[in-house]
Amino acid sequence: MAREVSSKRRSELRGRDRDRRDDRQDRSEEAMVKLQREKKAEQLEAWATQKDQFYVEQARLRSRIKIANARAKPIDLLAKYINSEEEEEVDFVEMDEPYTYLNGLSIKELEDLVEDIKVYMKLEKGKNLDYWNDITVIVENELFKLRKMEKKSDNEAAVERREGIHKSVAKVFRGKTASQLTVMIKQIEKKIIDKEEGTDIGYWQSLVSHLKARMARDRLRDKHLRIHAAFYRRIFTLLEVKQRQQEQEIGEEHRGSDEDAGESMLKESFGENHAGAFSPVCIDPANLKRGVLTIGEKEDAERLEYARHHLTSQESQVEATSEELATLREACKGISSDEAIFSVESTLDSQVCL
Repeated sequence: MAREVSSKRRSELRGRDRDRRDDRQDRSEEAMVKLQREKKAEQLEAWATQKDQFYVEQARLRSRIKIANARAKPIDLLAKYINSEEEEEVDFVEMDEPYTYLNGLSIKELEDLVEDIKVYMKLEKGKNLDYWNDITVIVENELFKLRKMEKKSDNEAAVERREGIHKSVAKVFRGKTASQLTVMIKQIEKKIIDKEEGTDIGYWQSLVSHLKARMARDRLRDKHLRIHAAFYRRIFTLLEVKQRQQEQEIGEEHRGSDEDAGESMLKESFGENHAGAFSPVCIDPANLKRGVLTIGEKEDAERLEYARHHLTSQESQVEATSEELATLREACKGISSDEAIFSVESTLDSQVCL
């Protein structure tokens, strides 16, 4: 009976161990599948990002080609403007405010531009969103004005109407901040939506459109001026740094030239001393001029020996004469002024016969 219980117990333990191994294996497989799924999702996301970036680069390349071939559309110029700003190209400072590229466009061209802007905004996925939104506001305002003009049969009335709106916009803008104008636009839009009796909907719609366009232009112009100022500050800083470097290099060159001049003079002096070695230079007798006397080594040695002997004899003679003078002074102490000295030796000049 005890054996049956122990065998049953062992079988139960083995079954539990097998179940635990199976559970661990299942969890490991699930974790592996999940990890592979996440890696695949990351790869797909990276591929999608690269794909979008490729489309953006292709669009920019097409715009550059069109501009180079004088076939540029407004969207190409607007895209070049914002791309030049991001890449800090020199061409950016030569470009005008972006809204100037909208001047003179027809309704069809403006409508096409709105669609092109949507394509760029989709490709850039929110990048440069404020820029494209401001351009869109200005384009829609231009469309609004052109469509209103088409509906007017009397051109003069349309001109007077636009002039009245422009005066209203200028009056509204005077002394107002951007936040105050934003609140005012919301109030006007609410008035248009409510459509109260006696409200000139067309006038208020035109006023809102002009206000939004004016604010968009101001934002773009302010940004344009800020970027230009920053660009020129950066250029001036680079020029100052370059000028300082050039001045430093010139100073180092001058110092180096002075040091080189001193070293060259010393080298030249040492070279001359080394070349001469403080000894006569060997000369070929054939190169001597006529009338020049030459002395051989033996004769030169005899002359040197004679000069040495002559100098030695003079020194000894001077010493002997001083002793004799001392003796003579001692002997003359008892002689009066009217007496003379006799038997005084006189020195003779010695002559040496060669």
